Amino acid sequence: MWAAVRQVTGKSHNDHVTVDGITATSLNLHYAAISTDTDYKVPSPKQTSSIHPHIEYLSEWEVFRQLDTLLSTTTG
Repeated sequence: MWAAVRQVTGKSHNDHVTVDGITATSLNLHYAAISTDTDYKVPSPKQTSSIHPHIEYLSEWEVFRQLDTLLSTTTG
C-alpha cells in the first residue's frame, strides 16, 4: 500500500510498483468511509459560553502578547 501512496504523491523511492485499482481517489474514499462517525451528535453549547455584559473582552493584541510571552517549555 505505501508503495502506491508514494507513487500517487510522487515521492517514489525507486520502487516503481503499480497497484491496479488504487488511486488517490480510492484511498480518499476508503479513509473517509472508515473515519466517519455515523453516531456523531453535535454537542450542546456550554452554559458558561453565554454572553454576559460584565465580561471583559480581550483584543487581538492582548491575546498575542500573552501567547508570545509563554515559555517554550509551557505545557499545552
